Amino acid sequence: MEKQDEGTMLCIGSGANARYRVLARLADYDTHTVLSHRVKSSLAEGYTIAQRSLLCWTPIPSNHHIPGFRLRMLAVEAVFCFLFHAARENVLDSKWSAANNWKREDVAWLPLCTHTALTERPRGLVSRTEQELLDYNNER
Repeated sequence: MEKQDEGTMLCIGSGANARYRVLARLADYDTHTVLSHRVKSSLAEGYTIAQRSLLCWTPIPSNHHIPGFRLRMLAVEAVFCFLFHAARENVLDSKWSAANNWKREDVAWLPLCTHTALTERPRGLVSRTEQELLDYNNER
């Protein structure tokens, strides 16, 4: 996000949507729906969405693999968030410093994310076995 004379802010999120795929998530930024609190408030303050990009992508797995897939995507989101310093500074920063090629003060943007995805509880049926997920999806 950008605002003249205010600089640039960076947000990293995931675009997982098993039904409508990533295009639906990207469209949320065009229509300003289903946005994080900080993105919404930044838009209200006059920031504009300067760019939307995909850092990685993967095919959507079969239904019984989706819960585990969501967990992996949250982990990937968290790694990108740490590597690019897109979240506010937190106690985990020091754990990543050896793996990062640059420091927070070296980047040209401000963090727009309030937290890392590692602190989120994933949606879905993550405690079910593969057979339970197959049965569940057959019932649906």
